Amino acid sequence: MSVTQKLAKNCAEMTWDDLPFAVVHQTKRCIIDWLGVGLAARGHKTSQILRSHLRKMGGNPQASILGSNDLVSVEQAALLNGTMSHVHDFDDTHLDTVIHPSSPIIPAIAAMSQWREVDGKQSILAVAAGMEAALRIGIAVCPAHYDRGWHITGTAGVFGAAVGSSIIDGLPAEQITAAIGTAATQSSGLREFFGTMCKPYLPGHAASNGVRAALLAGGGFTSSEQALEGRRGWAAVLSPKSELERIGHKWGEAFEILRVAFKPYPSGVVTHPIIDAVLQARERADEVESIHLEVHPLVLELTGKEEPRTGLEGKFSIYHCAAAALLRGQVGIDEFTDEAVSDPDVIRLRERVTAEVCDELAPEEAIAHVQCRDTSRTIHIRHARGSVNNPLTDEELEDKFVNLVTPQKGEKTAKRLLEIGWSLEEHDFSRLLTAAAEEV
Repeated sequence: MSVTQKLAKNCAEMTWDDLPFAVVHQTKRCIIDWLGVGLAARGHKTSQILRSHLRKMGGNPQASILGSNDLVSVEQAALLNGTMSHVHDFDDTHLDTVIHPSSPIIPAIAAMSQWREVDGKQSILAVAAGMEAALRIGIAVCPAHYDRGWHITGTAGVFGAAVGSSIIDGLPAEQITAAIGTAATQSSGLREFFGTMCKPYLPGHAASNGVRAALLAGGGFTSSEQALEGRRGWAAVLSPKSELERIGHKWGEAFEILRVAFKPYPSGVVTHPIIDAVLQARERADEVESIHLEVHPLVLELTGKEEPRTGLEGKFSIYHCAAAALLRGQVGIDEFTDEAVSDPDVIRLRERVTAEVCDELAPEEAIAHVQCRDTSRTIHIRHARGSVNNPLTDEELEDKFVNLVTPQKGEKTAKRLLEIGWSLEEHDFSRLLTAAAEEV
């Protein structure tokens, strides 16, 4: 049995009873966080452009656009909702692979669940299995795949969307194998486009392609049975080094979804320890003359934009993140608008921030040397807020959700959505999406 077939078999055989309580709870945390960050992006220009495009294309009314009663095709819903999920870069992260798993996976499963009218337990199972597949595939090729320039959220996320969609349709292992193969040949995403609208588009693209892969496989579409490990297969072509045996290692015993972390700030996750450090130093903000940062090597590679021009670029600038944190005392969506990035006061502070790589630091770690007029201070963040070793509590996750959803839908709707989300196994995605469509 090939690696691809074994993965398909493991996913096909997974049942609700196989999921520990911690995995079910974490899956619901992922769903709730996904819904909040997606709804917060309703009015963003990226979402509006894509929504306008889909209106022109037309499609069968099968699934909901987030926050709306409008129905589009199931593939279109996955595309738009997946894109919205990543617009603010506020979605969850599996730091070991740098995959943002919810954005490409949950929109596919939400659309399929609504269309097929499956219950909440089946949807939760699909999310858990889809994430496990995508994250383990990511682990098998990291860091070489990512270092080569692939945007792994898109390239690996498509597998989770395909597996999850297949489970919604109850496909057997043979057809899930075909879905994985069809997903593999659609896998795409390049890091060159960070800071542009193409970055959030990639999870949506993966979600839509994953849905299509599952639907085609269910209809008898064939693919390679060695899609992942073949000599010219996904891993060999997209990564100079891989350890595909890691995909099945301790399947059903260890769950990678438990290592998914939730963001307190809407920016590249490697900027978070820097933001934490600067916020700690803010009590003397008006006296700060310079900030020198020691960071993990990935930080400057991903977020080293010294002169960001747009809000999207600001998310990938540790200089902007540090300056915004110092000036405003918070780092939320409003700190990553085009106006915030071009604020003269922010620019002035940005020019006082310098950074150097320290190979000994972890991605969730940073050191800030803050020089004031008459004193200096060093702040060492060992585990950024929100990371696996310093996670957001359920209460903090709820606060994040309410803060994101209330401006869109009102506090009453936000709290109602939380009630449904925490008890999703007793409901279904249609109820959650219908409640999210209510207007204040």
